[in-house]
Amino acid sequence: MGYSIGSELMDIVGLALTDDKLVNTAAGSILADALIACREGRACSVSLNKNFYNGLTRYNDALRYRVVRPTLLRLEGLGLLEVEKGKTWAEGGKGRQTRFWAAAPLLDLARRHPLLQRRKPREVIVLKDGDKNLIEYRDTEQTDRWRRETLAQTEAIQSVDVRVSAPDVVWVDADFVIIPDAVKHGDRKGAPVVIRSDASDLYRSFNNSSFRHGGRSYGHWVQRLNKERRAQVTIDGRPVDLLDYGASHIGILYAAAGVPLDGDPYDIPGFERGDVKLGLLIAINAETDVAARKALAAKFTDEAHPRKDHLAKAASIIEAIKDRHYPIAGSFCSGAGIGLQFEEAQVLGDVMKLARKEGIVCLPVHDEIVVAAGRDASIVQDLMVQSWATRFGTFPVV
Repeated sequence: MGYSIGSELMDIVGLALTDDKLVNTAAGSILADALIACREGRACSVSLNKNFYNGLTRYNDALRYRVVRPTLLRLEGLGLLEVEKGKTWAEGGKGRQTRFWAAAPLLDLARRHPLLQRRKPREVIVLKDGDKNLIEYRDTEQTDRWRRETLAQTEAIQSVDVRVSAPDVVWVDADFVIIPDAVKHGDRKGAPVVIRSDASDLYRSFNNSSFRHGGRSYGHWVQRLNKERRAQVTIDGRPVDLLDYGASHIGILYAAAGVPLDGDPYDIPGFERGDVKLGLLIAINAETDVAARKALAAKFTDEAHPRKDHLAKAASIIEAIKDRHYPIAGSFCSGAGIGLQFEEAQVLGDVMKLARKEGIVCLPVHDEIVVAAGRDASIVQDLMVQSWATRFGTFPVV
């Protein structure tokens, strides 16, 4: 519910006739979500389970069962939405979700009248349970501090002009922009991405009902682009550098173990470096040996199920990784990755805060910082080394 439709369109479709401001808010947001999803070539999903909405007003005051369900059905009755109820849409998904998308009359109205208005997020510190559902939490000094810092970073980002400067991109402020060849990975790798150029409000998302899991910053459109497209971003007309920590999760684990990391962590004789790098990523995030081997084996084939030789190759890589990195082998295949994301997010937060004091704007992209090239990038690179050394007691590769 980050956007709403314009007031003119709300009046035309007769949605502002109720005295219930929450219903009007929900209606405007649901229609806006449907229009954005249409431009992105997807449907929206929503829960009609009453229990889903317990405690969600922290994130949006209109996120109430008594508001969302009747509003959705009313919009369907007006012919503005098409709704399909009660199916499990994602393969391996949990529970049943209702989908909706913009119907032809809404699309026709949208072509003829002012459309979307950006709405500031009600909450920028987000906590999700193990099923990725939003949940309530009690504020602490730490969540208050994270909230202030996140809002300060958003304010800094919104003080500069950020755009993709490329010959095949037509940039429009506060509107949809099509970025060709921008999907980062998966079956649609290289496909175009449709962004909202005014999507710049950051939030931090924590996982597994824990403020020690996850915590990365999300919300800016630049995070949806692949590395090649991110390199074409400009900040106030200046080209950018993309800075990150080399093998950051491995470095954090070695620092915690009090053991220096010796040489290239991906260099293991007898194995391709790319296979080892992929195997390490999977081993850090997988919760069991079996899950790690299956996930890695799946990368070696386009078939639905990996063959025995793929599984054997994966097993040999995982074992070689454990031998190569025996001081931290106990952290592999244990689900450590989500906790390491938190540590990484913390150090990047330190860097961005120090950069703001220098008048430098950073764009966070998970484990990467996008910053104006030249003097700004040089200062931020030094800040990254300084922040890492302060937090972990070792010196990183940036």
